[in-house]
Amino acid sequence: MTEQDLKDLRFEKVNVSEEQSGDNAYYYYVYDIGYLSLISDTSDNIKKNKWAIQFLDYEDININKREDLSALVKILESNIHQKL
Repeated sequence: MTEQDLKDLRFEKVNVSEEQSGDNAYYYYVYDIGYLSLISDTSDNIKKNKWAIQFLDYEDININKREDLSALVKILESNIHQKL
């Protein structure tokens, strides 16, 4: 999955400055659905523009195909019963 795929799916870019990280600046993408957060790898760990998404705090699930991520987001968004 590319960075453009994340942008197209309306993921929000989060910049982390050198001061915040204590090292080099980097960024990542996040998408919140209710209390659930989907989070990308960090830009400093990306090789060949291949991004992946995990559930925040559940790194054992790794989504790296745009079609899978798009379907997951649609399913989750369509099943939120109330705005939180």
